[in-house]
Amino acid sequence: MRMTESLERAQQGDANSIAALLDTQLRPQGVTVSGQKTSTGLQLRLKGVTAEQQILLRPYLTEVLHQLQIPVSMVQIQGCTAQGKLVWQTNLRLAETLTAGYQPPTASVRAEQRPIKTVPQPYRHRLIGMIVLAAIAGVIVGFWYTSRQSPTPGLTETTPLPTLSPSN
Repeated sequence: MRMTESLERAQQGDANSIAALLDTQLRPQGVTVSGQKTSTGLQLRLKGVTAEQQILLRPYLTEVLHQLQIPVSMVQIQGCTAQGKLVWQTNLRLAETLTAGYQPPTASVRAEQRPIKTVPQPYRHRLIGMIVLAAIAGVIVGFWYTSRQSPTPGLTETTPLPTLSPSN
């Protein structure tokens, strides 16, 4: 099927065509997409994702589905591991966001988006902090270990402590 035919069928709400278009975009990141019509709208199943990737995938999928202008009001998105275990699920109500004046992100926001496999921003600061703390702990343990292995000359002699005697 040609790309224009697939795009036209996707805009008409064909679940397989929508999934195929998304699959071509997400497959390079290791994510496969399947789709099916449901009684309430559309269900998209993303396979090969983590729980953290929902932060990046939800806005991306919302934008793509709005650009397609599909005649579906509810889209259920399921994120599954490569083994098929469900790790997250979300529902998009396209009709509400269309009437609420949905504005897709500007070009500058799109340029700032990172690939799916990066660590999300809230976790990045924690990760960097943990790495710095681990490095500091490693240096401290290294100093402690070397100080116990090679005693400093002059400190090996013990001098008796003065004793206090009661004065009469």
